[in-house]
Amino acid sequence: MRFLLITLIVHNGDRSPTERLREVVDNAVLAEELGFDGFGVFQTEIAPVLRAEIPSRPFPGGVS
Repeated sequence: MRFLLITLIVHNGDRSPTERLREVVDNAVLAEELGFDGFGVFQTEIAPVLRAEIPSRPFPGGVS
């Protein structure tokens, strides 16, 4: 069995986007230190979230 820690990067204005992103990265590092098999970030369109423009890259095999 594998265990994955998942978070949602909600930004409700109580701290700066930089501080919130640092907290998410710190949680990812902690998950690794605790032995989780992975760390994921959940995306939603209904809550104010931190957004990053990620360039579109094709996956191996031509699926993008």
